[in-house]
Amino acid sequence: KGAKVTGVDFSRQSISIAKKLEKQKPLGIKYYQSDISNLHFLKNKKFDFAIADMIFVTVPTQKKYIRIIKEVKNVLKTNGEVIISKGHPANFNRKGKSEHYKLTYEKEPSYFGSLIPQKIEMNINGKKVEWTNYHRTLEDFLKPWLENGFVIVDINEPKPSKQYLMRFPEHLSGTEKLPHFIIFNLRRLN
Repeated sequence: KGAKVTGVDFSRQSISIAKKLEKQKPLGIKYYQSDISNLHFLKNKKFDFAIADMIFVTVPTQKKYIRIIKEVKNVLKTNGEVIISKGHPANFNRKGKSEHYKLTYEKEPSYFGSLIPQKIEMNINGKKVEWTNYHRTLEDFLKPWLENGFVIVDINEPKPSKQYLMRFPEHLSGTEKLPHFIIFNLRRLN
């Protein structure tokens, strides 16, 4: 649709796969393997939109989180927008265990205990994949954006359809009563 797209991911493997797909079906997307707390290679570019899909949950410190916000601001035009999806903070301590998914905590979680590590184990195509998420309160998540010149344009708490709940019951159990995800649309003012 005419957009000039740039993709950034910490995972070398994800970027490699994306570049292979780009070669197979060229869309003009440029990919970079990098930690988004340092977007120096984009310093001469300004974007209308940024999309951050489930990335902030893996940032272990508030200092690094704020550095990332500043980097995103630096590559957005004034009035540029960022769309962020993340695990819903109200559902931070959901218990989860199935043959494909296991969630554990090093200590008893508290909503007000920002940055408590949440260990995730998933079985993806027969391969065990592990990572750590870090819960932030809604205040700890949003205030740094607002303090760095962003405003909230929209908030969405998606509820899965009945068909989706029936298709993935073990993964979506409880989402009809408590959201698992939240999506923010923020705009850079200055």
